Amino acid sequence: IDIRAGPQDKPLLQMRGTLDNIGHPKQMRLAAEFKADSRPWFEKYIQREVAKTPHFVGTINLSGDENQVRIDRFQLSTAEMGGLTLLANGRFKSEADSPEPELHVISKAQDPAAWGSFFGMALPRLSPLTIDGRYTVLKQQRIFEGETSLGNTLFQTHARQPIDNPRFRIDARLSSPTVNIED
Repeated sequence: IDIRAGPQDKPLLQMRGTLDNIGHPKQMRLAAEFKADSRPWFEKYIQREVAKTPHFVGTINLSGDENQVRIDRFQLSTAEMGGLTLLANGRFKSEADSPEPELHVISKAQDPAAWGSFFGMALPRLSPLTIDGRYTVLKQQRIFEGETSLGNTLFQTHARQPIDNPRFRIDARLSSPTVNIED
């Protein structure tokens, strides 16, 4: 497959790979590499125009299974804005209303303070950030439960976001018995 979306001179998404057994959902396989301009997705999500957004590259490997699609590997990364890597695997269960994701997600940022400008704020220097946990959608809410490490500090993390909320709003709780201020 070779997919391009967006203007010819500056595509928003380019994907190239293979799609096998498309007529047989239980045997379907997708393996692809992609490049994406993040601007339209970030502007929709945070509901304002942004001056600078990163370009992402990644890979995706999907396979069909009984009443679900397995994500064997999804990797997304950018070297821009301090760098970011996201790795996920899991499944999307087929449900009557919409697919329900159950994903294990690991995200890393070497310089998380660089992302402050994206949200219109200046952040102090921060230690490398890693977020590792489970992402699901239940009862019209996106839910993340796992661990967040900032330098040497490890936080238990619980976050929820209503799906139909028109504003970018996340209710999050981070807890740790010890917080290293230098992080």
